[in-house]
Amino acid sequence: PDTIRGLELGFTLSDAVVSITSLGETVTGVDASGSLTGGVATLSSAGGTWRSSSWSVSGSVSDDGVMEDVSLVAADVPLAAVADHLELDEYGIEGSLDVSARVDGPFDDPIAVVDISSGDVGVGDIRLTSVSGRATLTQQRVVAEGVEAAVFGGDISVDGALERGDTGSDWRFEFGAGASGLDLGRVAEITTGDTTARGRISLTDVVGSGTLRRPNLESRVAWEDVSLGPAVLGSGAGEFALSDGRLSASLAASDSTYSLACFVEEAFDSPSVSGEVVLAGVRMETLLPSLVPPLPPLMLTGAVDIGGPSDAMAIEGSVAVEGEVVRAT
Repeated sequence: PDTIRGLELGFTLSDAVVSITSLGETVTGVDASGSLTGGVATLSSAGGTWRSSSWSVSGSVSDDGVMEDVSLVAADVPLAAVADHLELDEYGIEGSLDVSARVDGPFDDPIAVVDISSGDVGVGDIRLTSVSGRATLTQQRVVAEGVEAAVFGGDISVDGALERGDTGSDWRFEFGAGASGLDLGRVAEITTGDTTARGRISLTDVVGSGTLRRPNLESRVAWEDVSLGPAVLGSGAGEFALSDGRLSASLAASDSTYSLACFVEEAFDSPSVSGEVVLAGVRMETLLPSLVPPLPPLMLTGAVDIGGPSDAMAIEGSVAVEGEVVRAT
């Protein structure tokens, strides 16, 4: 048709099957209409099914493979399939998203601006719901803006970027984030298997960078109504940082009755802990209120050093006990 000036060809497809050989994927039930003129293919409308996802698209593609004003709307996009193509399948990503996108640029290096309206995302045992936000995707980089989700009974927000590496675990990232009202019980059960933790935690000024294999992270943290087993720790705040596998933390109770400063070397390999717990008037009846019979009104003051590998830590220190002990039968 390019040899005949002004010729315009209209076309329609009905219930077609389209194979994308470079991805090893097939799109079924394709219905489309459009035109070919002057070396440009224009889709007035098109729709079909990819795996479990239904989609519709419109826009134009030139004969040199450049897309322009291509608009895509898709429901129930399967994230496991997307993660597989991005070589991120080792992280157990699953779930689905409803998205709309605009795609421009050549087929071999497109730029897609994707708006996420709703979705559920699973990463291993972690489940995020009510996911929304915007992401800009190229072959080498993903930039996220205003991404929000509900997780662990609270809410998180993230802005950042992810850049392709040689393998999925070598992808580099940088981000800023915040989280509020996270259920400590859910967090502890998934991350450590502990089912006795209770309370709420919030994270502010969260900054992360590095690779998925070797992340760096720093954040401020606050907690409310926290208990670990029979011990009631109340509320408090502090900060922590993870850099090159070394974790540092500085935490203190809101009423200044206790504080913790510690370091964990080789946090991802063979953790070794060193730190100090300072007690400044901890009341035993407040710390362990559920013991039967109840503890007498004793108050602890002092400092305790902790150190050694995580499975064989040593504890040493000096603690003074103040109060009146009443004989009970």
